[in-house]
This record gives sequence, C-alpha cells and structure tokens, in this order.
Amino acid sequence: DGVRYCNENNRLVNEYRAPLVVNERPAGVLVMAVVVPGWESVAREMAQHASLAVVAPLVLIGLGGWWLRRTTRPLAGVEDALARIARQPLDQTPHCEPIEPGNIAAIGWNRLTEHLSGLGAQSSGLGARAKLEALSASLNTNRSRDALESLSEGIAVTDAEGRLDFANRAVAALLGCDELPDGEALSDFVQARCEAAVAIGSGSPEAEIVSELTLATPHGDRSLRLARKPLAGGSAEGHVWTFRDVTQQKLAEASRDQFIDTATHELRTPLANIKAYAETLAMGAMVDVEQQKEFCNTINVEATRLARFVDDLLSISSIEVGTLGVQRQNVDLRRLLEEAADKVRPLMKQKSLKFEAALSEKLGEARLDKDKVAGMVVNLLGNAAKYTPTGGSVTLAAVRQDNALKIEVRDTGVGIAEEEQALVFEKFFRSQNPEVQDEVGTGLGLPLAREIARLHHGDLTLTSKLGEGSTFTALLPLQ
Repeated sequence: DGVRYCNENNRLVNEYRAPLVVNERPAGVLVMAVVVPGWESVAREMAQHASLAVVAPLVLIGLGGWWLRRTTRPLAGVEDALARIARQPLDQTPHCEPIEPGNIAAIGWNRLTEHLSGLGAQSSGLGARAKLEALSASLNTNRSRDALESLSEGIAVTDAEGRLDFANRAVAALLGCDELPDGEALSDFVQARCEAAVAIGSGSPEAEIVSELTLATPHGDRSLRLARKPLAGGSAEGHVWTFRDVTQQKLAEASRDQFIDTATHELRTPLANIKAYAETLAMGAMVDVEQQKEFCNTINVEATRLARFVDDLLSISSIEVGTLGVQRQNVDLRRLLEEAADKVRPLMKQKSLKFEAALSEKLGEARLDKDKVAGMVVNLLGNAAKYTPTGGSVTLAAVRQDNALKIEVRDTGVGIAEEEQALVFEKFFRSQNPEVQDEVGTGLGLPLAREIARLHHGDLTLTSKLGEGSTFTALLPLQ
C-alpha cells in the first residue's frame, strides 16, 4: 500500500515500495513517488509487477531513439538534397533547396543554398552577350589577359553571332592586319583575307571546325591552321578560335616528300647500274680488256656514289642527335685541298668545265678534322660542277688570313634566287629553278657542309646572283 506524506512544500506525495528482483534474485527495493493523483494506480502496478531489468532497457532505448532521430534528421535532409542534385541533367544548373535547421550542418547547408541562389539570380539576368562581355572584362583586369597576349598562337572569342569579343595580339599578326573587325563576323573577315580549304562559316555551330588557310604576303604564301569550337556552355555562348602558323611544318613536309623521291632515285640508280655491269662481266663473254676495265670503273663510281649518299644520311642523323664531332690533328692545308680537288677533276672533265685551284703557298699546317674538312670542300666543288653548264668554270681558292683559313668555291653556274638563298642550308631543300630540278640531288650536301664549318667554330656563307653563278665562302679559325 502507498504511504502518504507531505514534502517540504506541503504537497501531497504518494510513495510506493516494491521488492526489486534482477535475474530472479532480490536486489533491493524500488521506491516510486508521484505527485499527480491520477498516476497512483499506474505507479502501484509498475511498482508491484515491474523489475529494473525490464524497465531500464525500455527507457534507454526510447531515449536513444529520440536522440538519434534528433541528431540525424538534418544530415538525412542534406543527403536527400544532394541526391536530388545528382539526379538532375548534367547541362542543367544545380538547384539547391533549404532544409529544416536542426544542427550546425543544416545551418551551413542553408547558408550555402542561399549563396548559390543569389549567384543564380545574378547570372540569370545576363544574356550570352553579357556573359562574354564579363569574360572579356575579366581578361582585361587580371593576369589571364597577360598570359594570352604572350602566346605566339592566336586566340579569339566570339559571341553566338560570330562577332569578336576578345583577341590577343597574335591574331592580328598572323592575319597580317593592323586591327581586327569591329561588329563584323570573324569568319567573314578571315575568309576575305585567306584562301580557306574548308568554309569556316558553314556547318553546325556545335561542331568543331579545323581548316587550313593560305595567306598571301609580300614574302610568299603562309599557311595557317584555324580551329573553332563552342564554348563550354555551347554555341549559344559563343566560340573559341585558335590560329597557328604552320608554314615551316608544311615546308618540312614538302621537303621530306621530295627527299624520299630523291633518295629512292639515288639508291635505285647506282644499284641498277652496279647490277647490270656486274651481270655482264659475270657472263664472261667479253674479251676486250679495256671494256672490262671500263665496266669495273663504272661499278666503282656507282658504289662510291652510293657510299657517299649513305655517309651523308649518317652525318645528317648525327647532326640531328648532336653526336657529330671533330677529331683534330695536324694537317698540311695545301695538301688537304689538293687531294679534295683531285677527287672532282674527273667530274669537271666530264662536263668540259674549266677548273682552277688557286691555293696560297703559305697555307702551312693547322689542327683540323682532315676527313670532314675534305668532305666539305668536295661537297662544295661537286655542287659547283653539278649546277654549272658545260663550258663554264669553277675555281677553288684558299688563303690564310688573321689566323683563319678562308676557302672559296666560285662557279659560273645557274645561281640562286635571292628569296631562296636563306633556305639553301636547310635540310632537304632544293631550289624550284627548273635547271636545278633537272639535276639529281638530296638537299643534304650544303647543310652538312655548314655544320662541318660550325663544328670548327667557323661558318659557311653564300653570295649569288641568278644566272651569273655563286660563291660559297668557308672561314675556319685555326688553332
């Protein structure tokens, strides 16, 4: 039975006592006191029939569930919001919704949502044109513009109608103009100045376009490669244009193709001659000894020609990888030049050319790479003989001056046009002059000769006039 007593506040309290049993063993007394009279019967039942082993877990589970729900409900809201964003299309701007604030994470999410909503409202008021103007303004006010202006490639940005919003200095330089169009479509301006292989203004605005352009200049045609692609937001936002000068690449490709054709001829012709003369000698039907000697000499000449071509290829390969070096030794300069002259005398005689070796008596000795210098001189003399018409003249002159060896090879040949003189020392280059094209050559001799001169800390230069001949001058410092 309950015991009624008054507490210190004179409030009526019902107190109930009941034995406390844990695991079927007495563990004490459960005392419960209630103030509300209506709870008296409930407390009496709990005190009489419940034990701590039953009541305590239920109370703890209830409290734990309440606390866990209170803690995780804001995090679940954030997770649901992120899941909704993940299900949105990739090309759609993410839309964030606030959640009920319950803890610090929910408050942070709501602040982020509010900030993004403000940015979206600000950007939604900007059209494509305004966005491009904002981009151009940003380029004008930060280091990005300086970076773009320093590029050798042309970079331009146009709006959806093709009008120019931004272009670095390289664009005008590559197109050969002082200023770019204001209010005119960039594609129309480019096509008006260049011969476009592909109409850059046609096709789908969403498609990326790459075109080869030819630009006529006072110094010859230049090749430009143009690429146009939509901005990240699509063609409605505008396009990015890139311009690149590929003139040297085109020349290199043309020279490579020409070299392959020439090399094929240079290899096939000697091999065919050697094979034909060798088969004739192997038949044993020839009785004339002089004719046999002539055949053997022809085989020897063709083999030498083939070996020289292979040597040139190997030397050029060494130049490319930087392994071509010199092995200096004491050399009698006059003897070196006379031996080089003797190697080309048969060619001079064959073309009925007047050949003169004007060598100074006071050349003396010097430390040079004998084989490479001799090869350079033979190369220059061979070129002079090859491109000098029958009846012309070739002169080899050498003098020692200011502790340097000056070697000149002069001819009265076809000469070299002024616009091609800067290119004759490029690998695989051959003049477009028909008189030069008629002669077989690889375009490797002069680049190799200049490299040999430079390996000796000297240089090889050219003076020429079309139709009047050429003079190649090698100046080699002596040690």
